Formats: sequence, structure tokens, C-alpha cells
Amino acid sequence: ARSPTQTAGNANASPPGGTLSRASSCSSLLRNSGALMAAAPGSIIPHRQSEDRPLVLSQWSPKVKPFNIMTKTSPLQVRRRRSTMPGGTMAMGNGPMPYFFGSHLLTEGCYCSFRVIDSDDDRRPGACALALGVSRVPPWDPTVQGDQCPMLAYQVPDVVMAGYGPKFFESHRWYRTPWDSSVVKLGDKLGLMVTVDSELVVFLNDKPALRVPTSLGPISKCSQQQLYPIVDLGGHVSGLELLPLKAPPVVQLNSQSRIERILA
Repeated sequence: ARSPTQTAGNANASPPGGTLSRASSCSSLLRNSGALMAAAPGSIIPHRQSEDRPLVLSQWSPKVKPFNIMTKTSPLQVRRRRSTMPGGTMAMGNGPMPYFFGSHLLTEGCYCSFRVIDSDDDRRPGACALALGVSRVPPWDPTVQGDQCPMLAYQVPDVVMAGYGPKFFESHRWYRTPWDSSVVKLGDKLGLMVTVDSELVVFLNDKPALRVPTSLGPISKCSQQQLYPIVDLGGHVSGLELLPLKAPPVVQLNSQSRIERILA
């Protein structure tokens, strides 16, 4: 395993302010999901709220619109338009990932999850495949909108990605991992967590599949750093449903995964 060599700056951190009471729609979503507020176990730490900058992750961002991605009946679902057309398959969450903490959890951190709702027939291990990760760039940033929107998620500045087959990407470097995202199939649930120790953890059907260190910097319930989920619908996975405010699985994490630098 490698040691992180970079620490995230606070350029994208939002200033403190705003409470759940200022956002009735988000408060309703929190209540309906069974999430606890204030300082109770499992709390979701709120960030500032505005019409364009949601309090917390609740759906896919309508601001990030690559040419090969569409939403249908629900803003929680994204689908790839054409499987034969490479690129343009990036989607981002509309707000920061919630932070989960409490004595009932074995691991604290920012977490969100997804379910595979569409899949093509072509599934080749090791080939270009689904990727998921986190971005410090928010979905309302000009660099991910309009003509500036990257073709692929790993081209977004300051992202950390796992997938594209058995790979991990950070700081313009590729690594080989023991987990291959091409094994993901229709109906599978995927979880994504950044722990207090700045590790990226991928869960497959609520079981740890990958655990790698990152340079994301300290993550805590008091941190002003905000992380936004980002995915690339590559390979056979052509549709994902966001499962906002679902709590992380209560499972013991495996030891850190062994990763190997891929030299170009």
C-alpha cells in the first residue's frame, strides 16, 4: 500500500451556516429516510442549503449533462444512451455526501450507495467498466458543465476513482487493484465510503470489496471539506439508481488492499 503524499486544500469547502430547519424539502427527506438529526448516532451532518447548492446529497445533479447520459422517470436514476458510443457517461450527485457517525457503526465517514438497474450483455473481466469515486469539485462548478464537461469522470480535477476494471485513479496516477468492477451485475448494490482516515472503501452488496488510502485529507463530522459522488457508466453497467441517505453497512473492514502502480 502507498502513503498519501498530497493533502486536499479547502478551496471547495463551503463556509459554515444553514440548518436543517431552513430546508423543508431536505428535512422531509431526512425524516422519511429515518435518518437521525442533531448529535444522535447515525447523524447526517448538514452543510449550507440553497436552491442550487443542496444541503445534502438527494439525487443526481441536473447540472452535469454529458451527451451520453439521461434521466428518465426519476432524478435518482441515470442511464447511458448508447453502449456503442464511448465517453460522455459521467454523472455526479447534486450535493455533498452525508457523514455518518455513532457508536452503532464500526466505521465513520462520508457514505452513499447505488443499485445497478440496467446492464448490457457484454461483460468482459478486465475491460473498461463501471467506475465510481468522489470529487472535491462540486456539480455547479463550470469545469463540469456545458462544453467544459469532461468525457470521462477521471478527467475531473481532484477526483479519486475506483473501477474501469481492476484499477484505482488518483493524482493523475493509475494503480492496479485486486477488485475488478467488471464483476458488478444487474441488481447489485454498491456502496462508497471515505473514512475518517481518508481511505476509499467500495462495498459490493454490503461487503467490503476494496479499501485504499487516499490524499483526500482529514474527514470528520466537524470537517468543512465536502465530497461529491461521481460515477462513469462504462462497460456493461448502463444504469444506476442513487440510494440517498442509506446508512453504511455495519461490517468489519478488511485490511487495506494491495495496489500496484501502473506505469505508462
